[in-house]
Amino acid sequence: MFADVSGSTEMYEQLGDTVAHTCVSESLSRIAQHADDYNGTLVETIGDEAMLTFVTVSEAASAAIAMQKHFQRSPVLESHTVRIRVGFHFGIVDYHHGHPFGDTVNVAARVASLCEPDRIIATRSSIRYLSQEDSPACLSIRQYQTTLVKGKSKPLVIEEVVWNTADATSVFDAYSQTVVNTPEAQKLYLRLNQEVIKLTPQMGPFVIGRGDDCDHMVCSPLVSRAHLKLEFLANDWQITDHSTNGTFISYSTPNLSNRAKTIRLHRQSRLLTGQGIIAMGSFKDNADSDCLISYELRS
Repeated sequence: MFADVSGSTEMYEQLGDTVAHTCVSESLSRIAQHADDYNGTLVETIGDEAMLTFVTVSEAASAAIAMQKHFQRSPVLESHTVRIRVGFHFGIVDYHHGHPFGDTVNVAARVASLCEPDRIIATRSSIRYLSQEDSPACLSIRQYQTTLVKGKSKPLVIEEVVWNTADATSVFDAYSQTVVNTPEAQKLYLRLNQEVIKLTPQMGPFVIGRGDDCDHMVCSPLVSRAHLKLEFLANDWQITDHSTNGTFISYSTPNLSNRAKTIRLHRQSRLLTGQGIIAMGSFKDNADSDCLISYELRS
């Protein structure tokens, strides 16, 4: 399980470093305490996020519900209320010097990254265990999202554990009726210098950055370690910026006499259309060739 404090960046800006740090630290301490109440173990905290392990899915779900209910009614610092996001996945875990790693951990982290504030989500394969265990009373489950994950041949179905009885809206199961992996789905072609890379929906997220663990490595001081991510979601290609300096996308606008338009992404996502140029770290006119990516969507 991963549980993190939502909106911590804005918190630091509004409250100042000292107060915000105290607020985040106290929040993580309370998350760990609720996990301990349900036989959970705190593995580590990373920034505003706690990594936890549980023996059973029902204990994980019960702990997550307790966490959400606590933060809903209890301010963390004076009158400041914190919102958290919780995502988990159940499976076999390998350990190295006492630290869990492997596919289960990676999937859990991916699930948590998809979560919205005040919600608890998990893979459908994990939720199914609740029917075999002593699950929390009056537990309600609903469809949340279907997504492709790198290294997985099939999309992951994500479901939500509904803990707030006031949030009783029924969700139309649009995701399961959406074809996310059809032969007609568009491929994304990238040209980086002289190299051409074809991305298909089956491949999962594709990360470009300065880090040696990226799918494509770019050695430039303007490029962040994991600068941007490209992924196929619900029949569209999406680009997400995770960088310090931002990502600049230039594309033509046919309705304006093919005039080129440039937008800047900074910690934001956007759907890609047609073709254009992606510049990492600066405008394309100022960027080195290594930082430029030509892209084109083809059926």
